Amino acid sequence: MQRQFPRGLIIVVIAVALLVGVQVAMRVLERPNVPPQVAADVFYFYSSKCEDCAKVRPLMLKLEKARADLRIEKIDIRASTQAGRMLSRYDKQYGLTLEETGEVPAMFIEDERRAYVGPDDVIKAISRLIKQAPRAPGKPVTSKR
Repeated sequence: MQRQFPRGLIIVVIAVALLVGVQVAMRVLERPNVPPQVAADVFYFYSSKCEDCAKVRPLMLKLEKARADLRIEKIDIRASTQAGRMLSRYDKQYGLTLEETGEVPAMFIEDERRAYVGPDDVIKAISRLIKQAPRAPGKPVTSKR
């Protein structure tokens, strides 16, 4: 004798499974392009609609090429509400002033425990990080005369 489950019970189980799946998918989609639990050396917050951020972009790309030793996480604050909350957490953690809070571009360097806010500060910090790039093995050190 084969046992049969009531059709209503099967429908309820399938519906619950679908709802759970949809909730999990929505949480994944709500995350910014970088999960906050990812270990990184540099967190760079920007907005895809920000003119100052657009000025920083080419230098950030240069930094990524020059410093393969750094883990750089770029987070678009417009990507999700979680990205904005993440920026707020970093603002508080690094003790930014009320005027600096929520401003982009912003860069947080973990090793230095320092924040750089606004295009001028971020560009200076990126330029410094590029200059600190480790020398490739076997490359001679050249001096300017």
